[in-house]
Amino acid sequence: APRLEHVNSEVGYHAIVKENSRNVKIMPRIRVLDAKVCRFLISNKHHTEAPFEVRITDDAKGEAELFAKKDLNCEKHRNYKFDIAAVGCNGLVSENVTVHLSVDDVNEFAPRWEEESYQGSVDEGRPPHERVLRVRALDADCTPKNSEICKYDILDAHVPFSIDSEGTLWTTEPLDWEVSSNHIFQVVAFDCSMKQSRPVTITVRVNRVCRVGWKGLEERVEYTPGSGRRALFPDAQLELCEGSCDPEQLTARLTLATRHVGKGCDRDTYSVDSQRKLCGASSDSVDLLPSPGVGAEWTQGLPTDEGRESDQIYEFDGATNAVVIPESTVSHNLTNTFTVGFWMRHKAPTGGAAHNASHLKEHVLCNSDDHRMSRHHTALFLRNCRLILLLRREPIQEEANKFTPAEWRWKTPEVCDDRWHHYAVSVNFPEASLYVDGRPFKVTANNPEIVDDWPLHQTKNINTTFVVGACWQGKDNKMAFHFRGYLTGLSVLRGRTESPDVLSCLHRCKEWLDVPPADAQATGTEVASNAERSEVTVMARDQDTLEDLVSRVAYVNSRDFPTPGRRTVHIATTVMCSNGKAQKVPTEESWVTILAAEQPSITINGTPNLAREYEPFKQGIELFASVFIAVGRERPAPSPSSSSQEEEEDEEAATTWLCGDTRGQQPSRRSAAQVCGPLSPDPECNVS
Repeated sequence: APRLEHVNSEVGYHAIVKENSRNVKIMPRIRVLDAKVCRFLISNKHHTEAPFEVRITDDAKGEAELFAKKDLNCEKHRNYKFDIAAVGCNGLVSENVTVHLSVDDVNEFAPRWEEESYQGSVDEGRPPHERVLRVRALDADCTPKNSEICKYDILDAHVPFSIDSEGTLWTTEPLDWEVSSNHIFQVVAFDCSMKQSRPVTITVRVNRVCRVGWKGLEERVEYTPGSGRRALFPDAQLELCEGSCDPEQLTARLTLATRHVGKGCDRDTYSVDSQRKLCGASSDSVDLLPSPGVGAEWTQGLPTDEGRESDQIYEFDGATNAVVIPESTVSHNLTNTFTVGFWMRHKAPTGGAAHNASHLKEHVLCNSDDHRMSRHHTALFLRNCRLILLLRREPIQEEANKFTPAEWRWKTPEVCDDRWHHYAVSVNFPEASLYVDGRPFKVTANNPEIVDDWPLHQTKNINTTFVVGACWQGKDNKMAFHFRGYLTGLSVLRGRTESPDVLSCLHRCKEWLDVPPADAQATGTEVASNAERSEVTVMARDQDTLEDLVSRVAYVNSRDFPTPGRRTVHIATTVMCSNGKAQKVPTEESWVTILAAEQPSITINGTPNLAREYEPFKQGIELFASVFIAVGRERPAPSPSSSSQEEEEDEEAATTWLCGDTRGQQPSRRSAAQVCGPLSPDPECNVS
């Protein structure tokens, strides 16, 4: 009987055929031994379709191949199982052997969507990674590689959404209804063989959510130097959300942050001496930290932090640098009446010094014994974040046993906040007053703490040493109690005290928040500003009035050349409801950007050469008749060949430019013309 070669009846044949093809690959190959084969039988005991046939390809070798009778469709029938047997020419039949056949899928179908389009919605302002909706695509292919969906992609690159491999759509940022109330875009799906679907349209509706807070505030406000008032928030609107609160009183506090600018805000860049003159300060005041120069050599060795300000800022390292003030500069006897004023930036001790902060002394100035002893006569120093004035009475026979105030200890937070402040200590013994940033210190029962002491004892041949930034220890012949921080504008006025108005003027800022005019304020409203005009508080009884007042608050910088850069404006709002509860309103922040001012220019034009007959030279000629001076902008000079009428018009125009309306222009404080060298009477001389 015929026998099928190399096949185990229990394992059988394994075959595969590509979808839409009829050629079958079978393992092992079909070959008949022991008898000549004439045909093959195909039987199916499962009574399912078996559209196949076995064709003899080599009679001599008994080889045959399996073929499909028709194109196969994997999606309809993926696997087949049937038996084959060889029929010999002698009529004998071999044993049945099972064929296991699989149809190899061809990726002929693209993914298709379950829906024609998809719609979803999300509330505005929700945090990122908010689930919006899920899309789903199906694939009709029969194998996982071709039928499973492995990837979804958004075709539009600039939409605030992402989609994962499961088809779930997520937000990537908070949505804003005012920016876009609807987002419409397309998505495609890919099967695992990367066959792409057609695009499907997704529409995401943004639900508007009422949020309490300010609307219409510009994040950045530009300020041009010389432009006067600049309204900060002309379109300000307060959203309170209907039904959330019946407002009874509304308060908005606008704060201008300028601590990072210069010495706390934009001030005139005059030198200390010039600023004192402008404020009407006494001309007898002595500057102890002048710019180095002739007669002020003692500041040459101090490190400086020179910005664009005219007065130099001196840095003291707390360990090595200090300066001795010559007695020719200021008398060491400050008398019973004097004022010491200075700008200071200082922070609390850190590191190892912080453990001894209560004992660490840092002297701004000190007048002490020059040798043999180390008595401190007069001193102004810092200890434990307190500003302390030491004033020991000199020995007088009739007052030798009189107990008098000798130390005033002011505890004020400005001393250690690492910001610029102006301090002034005025003494009219036995009283001493402190002014911080132009305002008098608020005295309480225990602040300042005042300590009494005996006068100093009588000594002979002992003079004093006046030091800024430390204190001279005459007994040890060295400096001690060094100051760590920055100083500038340190001045002493002997024999009198400075006017409080002058002290306020020295600190006055040139930039401020300008409040709405009184005629713009409705009944029942209140507008207040602090002394520095860096904070404006607006109170109103209704929402519309508050919005109107806030929209009128303006920024002003009166300097011709303000410090360019950014100023921060904060708006803190409180709403009291009729039920007695407070409505929370988020704090808003905006920036005023100060643009750089254009530098002024002076242009001088005229006739460079004068050629005349001899007689006019004898009579005298006008050297500068054609001179034209333009300030702030360049302008062509009149042409020498102009007609007399044109010359008159040009001269009138020049006069108008020089002497007319100069609003917004920096007035010239001084101008002069000088002829260098004598004019020769020699008629052969050329004057130019």
